[in-house]
Amino acid sequence: MNPFKVIFPENMKDEQIQSLFVSEMTNIDNVMNENHHIVWGSRGAGKSMLFRYMYSKNPHNYSDLTDDYCSNQHFNIYLKIRHGTLNVKEYLMLEEAEAISISEHMLNMLLTQAFVAALKKVDGIPITKLKKYVDDVAGSIYDYRITDSIGRANMKVNAEEDPLSWLHQITVAEIYRISDYFRHRKIGEQYEGAYTGYHDYVYMLFSTARECLGLKTLKFFILVDDAGNMYPFQQRIINNWIANRDHDLLTVKISATKNDYVCFSTTNDFSIDPVHDYSETDLDVIRPPKEKYKKRIADIITKRFETFGLEPISPYALYPDDIMQETLKEECRRILEERYNSIKPTVSLSVYQSRHLMPLVFQKLNETGRNYSYSGFENLVNLSSGIVRNFIMMSAEMWDLTTAEKGNEVVTSIPATIQTAVAKRQAESFLDNLSIIYRDNIYSNRFQKSTRIDFSIVNKLRVLLQSLGEYYRKRLLAPDLSEQIIFSFSISDPSKLSDELRVILDLATSYSYLQQSTVTGKNSGIREELYILNRKLSPYYRIYTGALKGRVFFSASDLQLAITSVGEFLKRTKPQSRSIADNEGEQISMFVNTGDNAKVIVEEEGNNEVLSD
Repeated sequence: MNPFKVIFPENMKDEQIQSLFVSEMTNIDNVMNENHHIVWGSRGAGKSMLFRYMYSKNPHNYSDLTDDYCSNQHFNIYLKIRHGTLNVKEYLMLEEAEAISISEHMLNMLLTQAFVAALKKVDGIPITKLKKYVDDVAGSIYDYRITDSIGRANMKVNAEEDPLSWLHQITVAEIYRISDYFRHRKIGEQYEGAYTGYHDYVYMLFSTARECLGLKTLKFFILVDDAGNMYPFQQRIINNWIANRDHDLLTVKISATKNDYVCFSTTNDFSIDPVHDYSETDLDVIRPPKEKYKKRIADIITKRFETFGLEPISPYALYPDDIMQETLKEECRRILEERYNSIKPTVSLSVYQSRHLMPLVFQKLNETGRNYSYSGFENLVNLSSGIVRNFIMMSAEMWDLTTAEKGNEVVTSIPATIQTAVAKRQAESFLDNLSIIYRDNIYSNRFQKSTRIDFSIVNKLRVLLQSLGEYYRKRLLAPDLSEQIIFSFSISDPSKLSDELRVILDLATSYSYLQQSTVTGKNSGIREELYILNRKLSPYYRIYTGALKGRVFFSASDLQLAITSVGEFLKRTKPQSRSIADNEGEQISMFVNTGDNAKVIVEEEGNNEVLSD
């Protein structure tokens, strides 16, 4: 059995979720407070796992819903917004007001289904209480326009015997009615079905449940997972829930990627704001505390081995380093110690070696025509780029290959050759997936504009990544630069970016080829956008992406060149003979541009000086 088998959280049982969940770096205590909350994170960062864990903690028996529990705990409703459920093109053919009204009714029916599913997991609720609740919902909240749906539900389920399933069937019929309207709609034809809103439905759905089920102080958490799978105008409906601040009854928790959840106003155009209306957690650990993130991955490995009944193995033993490469590292350390004693820099030997060791290793490998081995636990943690699923997917493939190689032997370590081969193959596969962007065809970016994506845009993104990868490789192999390990950039004149470049950068971050963050400029003192090459691509471009130690500044004209010609971009940013002294007492050169007043600036971590031409 492969302990790294990829199972999506929504398909796991509660017991499995609880045995595999690792709370490290999830900020779960804050997420579970009574404030509305948005959990940000790239695909695979652990958003769904977090919400499913919260959902799995619901009591499984009605007797557990004591007054003490209701006063101090909450009842979770897990609402997964699946792609193609709400964000279907038919809504775009309607006037916005009608599209919002129908979307809201659809969303409310999906929410009801999620609530019914949660209630069904609680054993021992007296059927008399359930019948009263369902009768009140059907009789007081719905209107005459659901008569047909009630009739359909009566044909499927006996409301007296199974009231929750009967309520579920009403929602199924309502969803079918909306789908049928879209399938047979004539131009100008209006939807004649029921509409439901927040105050007349959502609030009543839960307040009535609290009253009828005898749980008068129970609070509900609505966990809206993958809320980015809605159009921006549909996200306004969720924002309505947040804006009402009915924390005494219900609290809304949203998970989404930052590029997908882009609307922060209600259907009445009132804005919702962080801190004032909701709090936030970002699961993307672009610059994670190294030890904490390693611990999180190590804990995940341990829990997976326990769950699958395997003997625990140290992650360093499971993912051994390449022996020959470790020997080379020791040789490079001795070379650097000799160099250190010769130039007598002001920094300590350990700092000096830390800064120059990996570039020297890559230079030595390059001289002998060898490639870097990306084996070893720490290398693989780096390659995961802060996304847990990246690590799990690499490990799953490595485990399968090792099992095939060893036959009936128990797997206690994964050979370094297999680790590197899988890392390279997954980097190549990640780049091949650029075609997905073209297949998606239409991309709604953060500015809520729909942009049709043609092949030329995707190809320019591919060229941009190649330009960056080769630039970072060139820096790594340059022997006389103060900071050779660079794999991030900022833009010196962002206002000059063309619309085309903005779309390309937005696509790159949306599909995680570049990870986006902000950093305070050491000279400007303001927050500046930072674009980091996804470390998963390191084996493809043959670079080292350990700790984030610095960034390079490109101008808009530099990037315009980077999307059209790799060669010309590299010429423009080639190393010059000009050099300056750094704080180690060495002479270092830097990359500068040679024309059009454009320049590349290197800002080094730990050095207040900005190097420029």
